[in-house]
Amino acid sequence: ANIYIFFSVQEELEALEAILLDDISITYSDKGCPELVKSTIFPSTANEVDKQYVCVTLEARLPEGYPECEPIVQLRNPRGLDDSTINNLYVSIKKKCTEFLGQPVIYELIELIRENLTESNLPTCQCAVCLYGFADGDSFTKTQCFHYFHSYCLANHLIITKRHFQEEQDKLPTWQKSTKGFQATCPVCREQINCDAEELKSALPPKELENAQNFEDPGPSLTNINETVMENGLLTRGQRYDFRLNSSTR
Repeated sequence: ANIYIFFSVQEELEALEAILLDDISITYSDKGCPELVKSTIFPSTANEVDKQYVCVTLEARLPEGYPECEPIVQLRNPRGLDDSTINNLYVSIKKKCTEFLGQPVIYELIELIRENLTESNLPTCQCAVCLYGFADGDSFTKTQCFHYFHSYCLANHLIITKRHFQEEQDKLPTWQKSTKGFQATCPVCREQINCDAEELKSALPPKELENAQNFEDPGPSLTNINETVMENGLLTRGQRYDFRLNSSTR
């Protein structure tokens, strides 16, 4: 029975490697037993990679008794997914592991996660610039690092950071000035991004931001928020609360 189980697990992993190719990695122990399976999962969008707005990495640790005991599953580096979506995924994964106890279940888990991502293939997180979510009809941008911003907000952020960069450069002697020029970076992770601010700024403001009470009141405008993000990184939880409170009570 143990030999049968060993070979059924091996068959499943070999089939996954054949199907997923570079999208899966399997770590083996010194004894040649699989220990850890990792795969970054995207929604099904046929060949339209640009339409994949969410993703998550599945890490399944296979204990010695697997599949007679459940794999230890963790979801890493979620992109475009909020805590509620991740928690629901964990519940579904637990049910699937219980249902398939005694059988290899990794393929089933990958397909389960892929189906969930396909059904919710829109970012459920917040825009890190304005701190509002993405409403139906909002124009948004997905960066190469899988972070999401309203196009309007990202344009403002890029315009402001470029202006600050130029102001700092103007203060420097010639020999200290950057020879590379301004390089746009992601407001969340600071990875370099390729975005055209001139194109993005034609987008309309996000609906929630546009509908905020007294939006025309100066107060904590996008400019102020962008400067905070640019200088200090993401806003703190307290700053987010203050902004929302001030925006809704003016």
